[in-house]
Amino acid sequence: MILFANKNKFKKYQKLKHRLIGKENRYVIPKVGVFGLKFLGSIRLSVQQIEAVRKVIRRKMLKKIKEHVKISVFPDLPVTRKSSGVRMGKGKGNINFWCFPVNAGRIVFELGGGIPKYNAYSCLLAGANKLPFKCRVVLNLKNS
Repeated sequence: MILFANKNKFKKYQKLKHRLIGKENRYVIPKVGVFGLKFLGSIRLSVQQIEAVRKVIRRKMLKKIKEHVKISVFPDLPVTRKSSGVRMGKGKGNINFWCFPVNAGRIVFELGGGIPKYNAYSCLLAGANKLPFKCRVVLNLKNS
């Protein structure tokens, strides 16, 4: 399940250097589920990282539970790269991968309330181990 945008306003974007500064203030508690994975650092989250975490969480969940993992991001920012050995100039490089810029404090993965607490914690912790930065498992008691 590779995620990428079908249609953007522009084919290639500029680098957006100052987009990953500051903290998230909109999506800081799980909105749909009870358990969430909160990112403690700012980074560009790639499609491969999102898919790896989703697969690990689904694999670690108990078989009798039919809850799905809610992913609250969609990678819609293309990142370009020129191939090695190419001289300077001659335009912008081709699209290498798609990403989503995540600020510190954002909830990206959520699990529903039908999962036991120990199982949800272990699933999200296993998913956090797939990422190259620190994450924290958070709980929202209002949705339980």
